[in-house]
Amino acid sequence: MTTTLQRQPRGVRLRERPGCDPAAGTPATPDEEGAVGVAVAPGCEAAQPAGGNTGALPTDGVRAADGGVAAGPLPYGRGSDPRARMAQGQGEAATDLGALIRAYSAVAERLRESHELLQREVARLHEQLAEKDKLLERRERLAALGEMAAGVAHEIRNPLGGIELYVSLLERDLAEQPRPLEIVRRIGAGVRNLDHIVSDILAFARGSEPQLRPVRLGEVVQEALTQAAPLIRAHDIELVTEAGLEEAELVCDARQLERVLVNLLFNAIEAVGEGGRVTLGLGDKPRAGWVSMHVTDNGPGMGPELLPRVFDPFVTTKHTGTGLGLAIVHRIVEAHGGQITARNRPEGGAVFEVTLPAGGERSRADGADLRGG
Repeated sequence: MTTTLQRQPRGVRLRERPGCDPAAGTPATPDEEGAVGVAVAPGCEAAQPAGGNTGALPTDGVRAADGGVAAGPLPYGRGSDPRARMAQGQGEAATDLGALIRAYSAVAERLRESHELLQREVARLHEQLAEKDKLLERRERLAALGEMAAGVAHEIRNPLGGIELYVSLLERDLAEQPRPLEIVRRIGAGVRNLDHIVSDILAFARGSEPQLRPVRLGEVVQEALTQAAPLIRAHDIELVTEAGLEEAELVCDARQLERVLVNLLFNAIEAVGEGGRVTLGLGDKPRAGWVSMHVTDNGPGMGPELLPRVFDPFVTTKHTGTGLGLAIVHRIVEAHGGQITARNRPEGGAVFEVTLPAGGERSRADGADLRGG
């Protein structure tokens, strides 16, 4: 019968099971380390330690009958390898450290994304604040300019009425004298031109509260085209009206909106010159609750020095005119709670786009949201 020696930990005894006869084993003498081995009979190798421990018995110190050492795992006991336990502990520590580093990296990435988002939001708020500051400064400047211009216009208009009266009397008296009559008529034309300038100054300075009511945009466009028709024919302009204008509806002051469109049409016609093309249509990117329309021309466009100041009063590149037409347009659109923009087209020409609230006047905060959007 072949038997093997199995080292028995202190205080541990083998538990018998059917088919196992511990007495069949042969006692062994203590080894050089002082451990006493027990010869295990056949069928008893799988015996469990008393006390219900289901782990395998340590076998690193188990010696065979021929003096060899039995092989096998050593999960516990005095004979287990310290280096193996250290390696196992280091592996577990490395796993825990890796998980900790990954969690830290994830948190750091979220913090970085939050920081970048906050920076973008701060930059956007700075831009909005700068825009509001510019808008406020422009309003204050225009208000002061309007008050001064209104006072000057009143002082000019009073003597103009008397000059116009005397011109009409001279025209009647010189009806039989062609040469003096021509001079008097030129004086009368100059007086009427001055009166027109004074009217523009007063319109810009005073402004007026829009009388809001529901209107169909097509009706306003038709009235504006009727007023612009003589100038369109005189300059042989190709006028294009895009689809959708007739159906659009909004709440506005129809007379003021008509003046806006007339001024924009006149401005475009004078910019393109003879045989040019002017297009009137709805905006390309409509937004819910807003009505957008544009006047586009194929003229030379606006220079970089003019574009930022195109809506300022008394700014013009024309030989005649007051430079108040677009300033009045801007004031009317602003009074409706809307926005007007001007830009050059890549293919040439300029675009003036007017955006108004479809439901009537809105707060200035809504106008700010429109600019920001």
